[in-house]
Amino acid sequence: MTPRFRFGHPLPKEFRRLAGELAGAALSALTEGDVHQTRRRIKEIRALFALTLKDADAPQMAACFRDIARAISQARDDEVCLATLNRLEALPPTPGQDVFPAARAALHRNRASTPDPVRHVAELQAACKMVDGWRPIVKPGHLRKALRKSYCQCRKALAVAGGEAGSPAAEEALHTLRKRIKRLWAQLRLIHTPGTGKRIRRADEIAEAIGLEHDLAVLNARLRGTPAGKALERKIESERAHLRRIAMERASRLLRTTPGKFLKKIGVEKIR
Repeated sequence: MTPRFRFGHPLPKEFRRLAGELAGAALSALTEGDVHQTRRRIKEIRALFALTLKDADAPQMAACFRDIARAISQARDDEVCLATLNRLEALPPTPGQDVFPAARAALHRNRASTPDPVRHVAELQAACKMVDGWRPIVKPGHLRKALRKSYCQCRKALAVAGGEAGSPAAEEALHTLRKRIKRLWAQLRLIHTPGTGKRIRRADEIAEAIGLEHDLAVLNARLRGTPAGKALERKIESERAHLRRIAMERASRLLRTTPGKFLKKIGVEKIR
């Protein structure tokens, strides 16, 4: 469960508490070899740092955690490619019975050469020590301004993704939209006012659809140049197009209101 702000407590202390809990959870997950949970907690702590706005140390710490997430991303992609292939196998039509075992074998061969993500535990421990010594600079109104910034970034990313549809830049634009939505989702979970519940679910659904689309792109790249990859390419692209449509429709609904109305609906005006 994601920890939450306890409003009524001093904000700097709450930032330190949340950062410590999230960093500790990330370290525990990586020590156990759980790459998915490690990366999830890192995304949450980076979303927390983005809520500080004016703190000089937060960007540096966010960059450290980002680099660790990138370092273990290959192991994450290995797991995701196998899971994505299983989902793809359950969707009609099926290209041929021999295609999926061949694809699975190719992915397992690639996985065998991936470095153990646990070797990055020492780097994460060092990042956690930075968090332990953090003295956040947070003033009243920062949360509201930071949330407004995140929401506006989501709307801008949506406009770019819509404008780039069908172009070579479309994939990168969609990936940027997912990152922005995921950050907003994490921030709403941390704040968790009575008005955030429905929007958390909607943001999660959008990020999930774009994430699945991205996972299919990674799978396609991993299998490129193999007979199995060639046989699955049309099916992969068809499913990616379907997920893109779903993500864009849902994002348009979530982000259609103005920033001011969005903040009012989630009750952020009560946060000081």
